[in-house]
Amino acid sequence: MSARHALLGFVPSLWASSAFAQLPATPAAEPDSPAVVAAPVAVAPVAVAPAAATAPGGVSTPASATAPPDESFTSTDPSSSGVLAEEGPKLELYGFADFSYLHAFGSKQNVIKEYVAPYPRFYVGHLNLYLSSSLGDNWRSLAEVRFTYAPQGDSNSQNSDGTFQVINTNAVDYAELQREFSWGGIELQRAWLEYQPFDFLSIRAGQWLTPYGYWNDDHGSPTIITVHKPFPIGDQFFPERQTGLVAHGKYFAGPTGLGYLLTLSNGRGPMDAFRDLDNNKAIGGRLYLETSEFGNLTVGVAAYKGRYTASTRRYRIDTSGDSPVAVIYRSKDTVYDELSLGADVRWLWNGLHVQGEAMMNEATYDDRYRPPAFGFDPRPSFAADYRRWGGYLLVGYRTRFFGVMPYAMGEFSSYSNTDLAPPSWAWSGGINLRPTPNVVLKAELAIATFQGLGSTGLGAQDLPYFGTQAAWAF
Repeated sequence: MSARHALLGFVPSLWASSAFAQLPATPAAEPDSPAVVAAPVAVAPVAVAPAAATAPGGVSTPASATAPPDESFTSTDPSSSGVLAEEGPKLELYGFADFSYLHAFGSKQNVIKEYVAPYPRFYVGHLNLYLSSSLGDNWRSLAEVRFTYAPQGDSNSQNSDGTFQVINTNAVDYAELQREFSWGGIELQRAWLEYQPFDFLSIRAGQWLTPYGYWNDDHGSPTIITVHKPFPIGDQFFPERQTGLVAHGKYFAGPTGLGYLLTLSNGRGPMDAFRDLDNNKAIGGRLYLETSEFGNLTVGVAAYKGRYTASTRRYRIDTSGDSPVAVIYRSKDTVYDELSLGADVRWLWNGLHVQGEAMMNEATYDDRYRPPAFGFDPRPSFAADYRRWGGYLLVGYRTRFFGVMPYAMGEFSSYSNTDLAPPSWAWSGGINLRPTPNVVLKAELAIATFQGLGSTGLGAQDLPYFGTQAAWAF
């Protein structure tokens, strides 16, 4: 189980993924058709200017900056190589960031609160940068990277004496007279190349966000109505991203469109972004219908099927021949087949925003590679097959009063993949305010409740919390 969704290093965090849906407008969302501006290519020109974005709701967001003159990036020396006269694509840079405050309520005996947020805190959660370019002749590319303070302060591993291991990334800065600083990391969200040979077919290759529902693909914090994801999304009933191929397109008949996405990838695994540890490729896809007959209505279904394999690379010396030779092989540690199914709906009408997703994920272990169960029971046991359910429903209304949107949301996760946490519900309500097209202010109050104690007693107390966020696109 990933550290991101752990409680005490074991179970998914219930509010780090507690949130809601998406606004119809986002300047930071993936561009449908990146702008093309001719520029010399010899010195890799860069245009630092986000293009105006039109969101699903048809709300246009103006660009927040203007491109610097080409002369700032190109040589004008007449003796320069003739390649400078060739024209090539420009690179668009744009992105989003957010700043949040979180205050969890409860006593010292509330284990979830003490682990996730024992004290009120401020934090910068996202600084994401998009790099897009139209490459001509129906080719385009997109990359997204997230800058993060992680792994500084991570404490999801425990020592035998009950203490937590805290990662410290402090180092001395050789360029600043050995002053101490903390280094962070970069998370590659996606990087793909796409070719569109026909109006109804585009082929994408690289790393991409798994196409299911709405939240996972259009995940920029200025787009999301609330402060955090719903926890079924954060718990990854579907893989968040995959590496492989996507074929997608859309057919139109008047105001109605039928869209499809088909995927082939490495599937889910400990290093699936760049390596597959078995010969089983994962398949999946999404089919959706959208119409403007009743506002903007979209209904979709999605599926994913793959195999998870974790293995350890080993070597041995084979002395059976005339001379000893090294033999490299892999011993499998964990293997299971999984199936994920999802359904989604979104309806936008005169300021009303209704959105929901329901999903199921099941796993069947290969008995030869079934891992030990992880918990507090000292008796030896093995992980069980599981089927987990989750979903959320969001309702919001964008008023004409300074663009304020009050919203409410309910969400559920069965946590059937672990006995450490019981099934959980979360209820949230808040305000979303957009003072400018590129700035969003949010405030919400939420409570997570539990159906039972779980094997650890983590469900003994509810978890109320308050959160605010300022998110902006640039």
